[in-house]
This record gives sequence, structure tokens and C-alpha cells, in this order.
Amino acid sequence: MLLAIAYFLAANTTSYGFAILLAILFGLGNANGTVLAPLLISAIFPAQTYPRVFGLVNQFLFLGMMFGSLMAASIAEATSYTLAWYIFVAVPLAIIALWGGAYLLAKKDFKVIKK
Repeated sequence: MLLAIAYFLAANTTSYGFAILLAILFGLGNANGTVLAPLLISAIFPAQTYPRVFGLVNQFLFLGMMFGSLMAASIAEATSYTLAWYIFVAVPLAIIALWGGAYLLAKKDFKVIKK
């Protein structure tokens, strides 16, 4: 959510104060994105499969980071940066919905392993 607000500010702000707020929200949003994946994976999967699942999820997170900047540059070059920022407002909101749905579906089928 913080990233969506940061991208919205990037598309609309012209003041120095909002630019500082944009930088703070962007930093917190990126930090949240790197911490959230291991926490969700540990909550969903047992410890035996954690390394395998974490590696797979991390690959997709890094692919998103790699292609995100290329997509933003391509969209900005074809149209404008404002449209690129609005598209990137929608991306974190979609990710929130997908992660939340995946978590709820996984928790429904997850059985705690007794030691």
C-alpha cells in the first residue's frame, strides 16, 4: 500500500515536502516487500520445504524487480511518466490482492505438522 501511495505522489506531486514523503514511503514500501515474503512463506509452509519455496518465490520477486524498471522506462518513453506511475499504482494493489488470496487459500488447506 505504501508503494501505491508513493507512486501516486510521484505522478501528482510538485512540492518539495511531498517529494520527501514520496521518498520515505518508497523506502518503507520496498523494505516491506523484502520482509513480507519470508514471513508469509514461514507461516504457510513447514520448515522442511521452506528453503525450496523461499528460493522459488525469491526468483519471481527478483524477476519483478528486474523487469519493473524496464517496463517503467518503456511505458514512459511510449507515453509519459504520469501514465507509468499510474500503472505502477495498480501493480502493488494487485500484488496485495494476490498475496492475500494466496495466503487465505493456503491457510485453508494447510495442516499443522505435529512433532
